[in-house]
Amino acid sequence: GGRVRGVVASDEGELNCSAVVITTGTFLNGLLYRGEEVWEGGRIGDGASKGLERFFERVGIELGRLKTGTPSRLYWRSLDLDRLIRQDGERGILNFNYEFVRDEQLLCYIAKTNRQVHEVIIKNLDRSPLYQGHIKGIGPRYCPSIEDKVVRFSDKESHILFVEPEGWENELCYINGLSSSLPADVQDEMIHSIEGFEDAEVAWYGYAVEYDYVNPIQLKPTLELMAVDGVFLAGQINGTSGYEEAAAQGLVAGVNAGNYVLGRKPFVLARNESYIGVLIDDLVTRGVDEPYRLFTSRAEYRLDLSQYSARLRLTERAFEQGLINRNRLEWVEQLGRNLEKYRRELESRRMRVGEEDMTGIEYIRRNSNPYNMLPIDDAYRQLLSIITVEDIRYENYRKRMRREIDEARRLMMIRIDDIDYDEVDGLSTESRQRLKRVRPANLDQASRIPGIRPSDIISLMIYRRKKRDDVKESRAG
Repeated sequence: GGRVRGVVASDEGELNCSAVVITTGTFLNGLLYRGEEVWEGGRIGDGASKGLERFFERVGIELGRLKTGTPSRLYWRSLDLDRLIRQDGERGILNFNYEFVRDEQLLCYIAKTNRQVHEVIIKNLDRSPLYQGHIKGIGPRYCPSIEDKVVRFSDKESHILFVEPEGWENELCYINGLSSSLPADVQDEMIHSIEGFEDAEVAWYGYAVEYDYVNPIQLKPTLELMAVDGVFLAGQINGTSGYEEAAAQGLVAGVNAGNYVLGRKPFVLARNESYIGVLIDDLVTRGVDEPYRLFTSRAEYRLDLSQYSARLRLTERAFEQGLINRNRLEWVEQLGRNLEKYRRELESRRMRVGEEDMTGIEYIRRNSNPYNMLPIDDAYRQLLSIITVEDIRYENYRKRMRREIDEARRLMMIRIDDIDYDEVDGLSTESRQRLKRVRPANLDQASRIPGIRPSDIISLMIYRRKKRDDVKESRAG
């Protein structure tokens, strides 16, 4: 492979650099569809990214095609909110950032489709680019278009729609669940057939987006291309959905691009320490053939990955990378000490519940909602109580899970990224090809490559052990 030396921008000429992060989103050769209309772009009002695919083809990168969609945006002032179901946000919840507390929240509402809406969709399917076969890309499994839902679940009388604010100072709402690429006139009829939307004013209509992506199996765990040193990819270009998945990749790719330039060690989060680690390991080990969403069910160590413990797990890693200052690190370190003190307080605290006398720890284990009996004097003590309750409630399950993590860590210690797979006895031709393609860093990653058998892992272990023994013998001789 080569090494990046710069970027040729369409409007600024050549830009010299030794690392670049590519985040094309849905713009790489993007096409927008709405009924019979088709135009180039990555989103409404913006053009497509053209020409970059030639770079990928030149260095041997495999591209694929995906699709997504977006719903209409409506003006809040035009909706009859009294006929929708009001959805208040939770109160007293913890932010990911403990130091920032904002309990004020914007309202959401629930609306529902109906038989009239479904009839409008069915009679106009011949005008849908999706059902006419014009869109070739694979769409997201878990958020299909409204026309897809009506066709696939024809027995349903209605589908739920979530009416969500676009932002604090925004007069538009986002109709989650109503993504569509039907023509504007059909969407108009469909929208105005929904209860509470009869007088809705449409800011813009929904549309589908089809775009190129890079199969992420061609990336290192740092999100650097295997084929070209210094080129990092992040976001929907790697076959994921946007939002959290894209943001997480941007963080990791950005940190590693900086580390690459500065000659520092790569930054890689493990599956057993963060959901980001699960996300990236899935991408680079298994690849994708549809837009990837990160679910808690994908994390085998999810009991250790609670949002309440995220600060305690990851703040030191962030500090090591220069992402936070020492004040933030010390705040979290003090939080850890205070949690230990709070737990000791609960262990010594005696509680009388009915006829039974028990410690605060026992009370938490035996009650689904223990907070009314816990020592909570202020917001900080509330934080301590929430983290402690979560820790106590799941600690026995976590102990068993951690034994599995320890075993996985021992397996991960066996490095295989320098192995010549042609020298390994017992591997099938297919297994060699898969291993050469992914170039796993260790046995743990190799074991999760689709098509790799337990016997292949044993062959790799035997080969690695034999190589190690050969080195010892040569040194002894």
